[in-house]
Amino acid sequence: VVGGGRLAGSGCWSVRVPGRPCGAMGSARHSPWYLLMFVALLGLAALQRPTFGRLGRIATAVALVGVGGMAITQLIDTLAYLRSSDPMAGTPTVMQDIEAVVVLVGFFAGLLLFAVATFRARVLPRPAAVLLIVALPLWLYGGFSDVTTGGLALVGVSFAWMGVAGLRSRSRRVKSGSASVAQSNSAATGS
Repeated sequence: VVGGGRLAGSGCWSVRVPGRPCGAMGSARHSPWYLLMFVALLGLAALQRPTFGRLGRIATAVALVGVGGMAITQLIDTLAYLRSSDPMAGTPTVMQDIEAVVVLVGFFAGLLLFAVATFRARVLPRPAAVLLIVALPLWLYGGFSDVTTGGLALVGVSFAWMGVAGLRSRSRRVKSGSASVAQSNSAATGS
């Protein structure tokens, strides 16, 4: 929920104040998104694990590697910018560009597969999964063009929506579990 809220807020800010943040500030701003998204994926995947099937397991693995790779990349960029007085610090080499493309493909492919698996699992709201499927290409397009699409905000809304639904379903299971324990205790004591 926090990760989705952070993404949505940042996405709305990007729509309101267009332009790409560069340097240490931009990397430092992106690092929390990816770290929170990684934690959110762990929780959402754990919630859906019983109904995920093979696609869900593969999607979760690819998404976690992609999101984890993005988080690590952003942290490395932030540290490179902060350690150097050179304004070109962090300018990628060819090898770093190749690594970035691999991480980016894993990131978007993993999240797209995760959204499809979430839709199929029917544990979390299907419209939230559809929103993620629609938002990812918008975010990707916005990242490679000068057009602000709002895709990041929609990804954040989707994650927050799935997080709230996950918390609600968990609290319902805890309540129903404690009610069934109380019923079995009263049946055992004859009350």
